[in-house]
Amino acid sequence: MKKKSAIPLPEKRVSIKKSGNYRYVYYVQSYYVTKNGTRTHKDVAIGKLNEEDPTTFFPNQNYFELFTSSQPSEPEESSFKRAGFTCFLRELSKHLSLDSILCQVFEDAGEEILSLAYYMLAQGNTMTYLDDYYETHYNPHLCSPSEKKLGKLYALIEKGKRWSFFDLWRQATVREGDYVAYDVTSISTYGQDIELAGRGYNRDHENLPQVNVGVFYSQSAQLPIFYELYDGNIPDKTHLVDMIQLAEKLEVKLVTIVMDKGFLTSDNINFMMAHDIPFLMAFPQSQKLYRSWLLEYGQEVEQFAHYMGDLHCFGTQGPLTINDWELTGSIYLDMDKRGVDIVSLDSELNQREETLQAQVHKKMRKKKDPYFEVKVSDEKYITGYERKEESVNEAFKLCGLFGLLTNVADLDAEEALKMYRRRDVVESHYDSMKNQLEFYRLKTHHQQSTEAKFFIGFIAEIILAHIYRMFQTCELLPVRTFKSLVIELDKIYRIERSDGQVRANCLNRKQKDILELFDIEAEGFIRSICE
Repeated sequence: MKKKSAIPLPEKRVSIKKSGNYRYVYYVQSYYVTKNGTRTHKDVAIGKLNEEDPTTFFPNQNYFELFTSSQPSEPEESSFKRAGFTCFLRELSKHLSLDSILCQVFEDAGEEILSLAYYMLAQGNTMTYLDDYYETHYNPHLCSPSEKKLGKLYALIEKGKRWSFFDLWRQATVREGDYVAYDVTSISTYGQDIELAGRGYNRDHENLPQVNVGVFYSQSAQLPIFYELYDGNIPDKTHLVDMIQLAEKLEVKLVTIVMDKGFLTSDNINFMMAHDIPFLMAFPQSQKLYRSWLLEYGQEVEQFAHYMGDLHCFGTQGPLTINDWELTGSIYLDMDKRGVDIVSLDSELNQREETLQAQVHKKMRKKKDPYFEVKVSDEKYITGYERKEESVNEAFKLCGLFGLLTNVADLDAEEALKMYRRRDVVESHYDSMKNQLEFYRLKTHHQQSTEAKFFIGFIAEIILAHIYRMFQTCELLPVRTFKSLVIELDKIYRIERSDGQVRANCLNRKQKDILELFDIEAEGFIRSICE
């Protein structure tokens, strides 16, 4: 963007005065003493301040009458580029050591990978507007990423280098004794030449090819460690063994692996017990074994001695035998959840009864109902129904209850729940990856571009996870959302003048607060923009 009417402020005798929504530049013509002995001056307005670059202003006729040597017909040109957000991301990359690790593995291509990650954080994963973005935004890595050059870059991001990065990133991220969370998500694609894509229904209920992604996270650092793409036809619970073996190759010491109930299978428990892998996972109420255990221990959990004040629920433990393995079950009663569950149960019973009432004396195919005994004549007509009071009372007793399963002997009920709740960071990372980075759908058509582009998205996800982590440390945030952070920092311009001088516009209070939250010194940040 070019602006031709703004010129530098005079070096001396200048003051700024605000009138309405604008600030004006005044030039002091003379100083004098009044009859009362007060020193004062005579000044005149010489133009309006340039709010985008407060070191310049738009001169009026008074200026040219006072400064006769000025040439209004050829004002100095200035080149403006938005620089705040991209330079902010560069500072975060340095803090996380992402820049040094990427350049160590990918050499010069590491800077391009970061540049593309910055673009994804700002614009999502559609690369169509990449060239346009860096036309208006300053790239602190001084490279020129282009949509036409992506194929060449994607070819450099091969599997061996990706795993070299994961190894170095693990060393920089995972602490001794760290808990590790694991989860899986799926990403849809329209691509036809992606070997890993398998047919399946996504969250929008679209039957599309999709790729599964398994990710390990450090719970202390709240950052993703590594991921693996695998065939969309392979169930999540089946791939757990492969991911654990990959973790061992990367020397990720699985102090405790935290998972949701989707990974609870006999084979997975047998594998983890046989290989001494400590785990913590939720278990479902729907399976008979766990349902019976919850009903048994649910009778004693609601005691004041079992109340965990910090977690606002009751909790206790008991032995639970699975496949001849002696494990520990933790049972919890959440009173808020109990109220919600009771209302939900009542609503479901009423709805089922209304449906059955409308079907009486009609010829219907008999369906098994968990809460009602349906009577059907020999001619297949529904003649009546009766509530299964025992089943209803059992469901009522389960309201508000939930359980966790572990093989860690010294993990008590309170610490187990705290650890499992920290796993929520995994879901927030998936949500951020799919929504903010637009990775709910892959916009690639070949295996190589899919794997490379997802790796770049993973780099962006690391930075985004760090931003959200810092958001959680502040009670009064300078901005409420990630999008508002992008908008605010994008107001910071890098101004390069035709005489070679480089400046940045002044920071406002909100921008300074954002930098302070991330421990970035404001003056040093401005200097980095002007380098």
